[in-house]
Amino acid sequence: MEELNIHNKCILASLESSELESLCTYRDRLRVIVILEGSGKATINYAPYSYQKDSIFILRPHQNISLQTFGKTKIFSIISGLSQKSATREKPYVTTFATMFGQIESLVSNKLFVQGKIMERSIDRESANQIIKLITHEMQHRPDSYKEIIRNSVFTLIHMLDRNIQYVRKYIPVRQFHPETDRILEYIKRQLQLNHKFDIQEVASSFNISEECVNESLVARTGFTFKKFIIKYRTDLFKSRLLKMDVEVWGSLIS
Repeated sequence: MEELNIHNKCILASLESSELESLCTYRDRLRVIVILEGSGKATINYAPYSYQKDSIFILRPHQNISLQTFGKTKIFSIISGLSQKSATREKPYVTTFATMFGQIESLVSNKLFVQGKIMERSIDRESANQIIKLITHEMQHRPDSYKEIIRNSVFTLIHMLDRNIQYVRKYIPVRQFHPETDRILEYIKRQLQLNHKFDIQEVASSFNISEECVNESLVARTGFTFKKFIIKYRTDLFKSRLLKMDVEVWGSLIS
């Protein structure tokens, strides 16, 4: 694991999934985790998520994450140092870090943020990869200017993430969710047929999209929100089973 501590205000780490326990030291901090390579399943406080290359997770203090990998997984992490209150009493550059982590807090509080999702803009994904390569290079070689370069690079990375969440809210129309709708519908129907208990959060996590996307996809295809579709399908399922029961009883009487 390659680690860099900038004045105890921001910690950067480049590591593999097998070294993830090394970050437990910072579990009381705000953490951004970017998947650089690999795919698999992630669990955050018992909630399941899928991940792939470029997936992003933001962990609040005391949230735990574990990864079940399908191979080698490389990770880059940005970890907060001081709280905002402590930082405002420190030097100007510390306040700047506090502002950045305040921005990260607002991201994870945004209902459109989905754990494990990748940036919507392909150009931002490519840029983010290059920025992380630059940061890890500076972490290893550490010339005189490395801290300034790294700090500015981290700020750029966070702004890109923020912009992509805003991009989802403003620019992605409902019709773009249609390719996933049939799979979502089949998943929901299957869970209902098996009489499994589930909610919209579980569906959203299974397809790595937001709860709002699930609702919009269902409305676009069926005209019903998630809750109304569940009620309607359960009613139809009950009627069909009742009808089948009546037919089977009638058949036994005339045979």
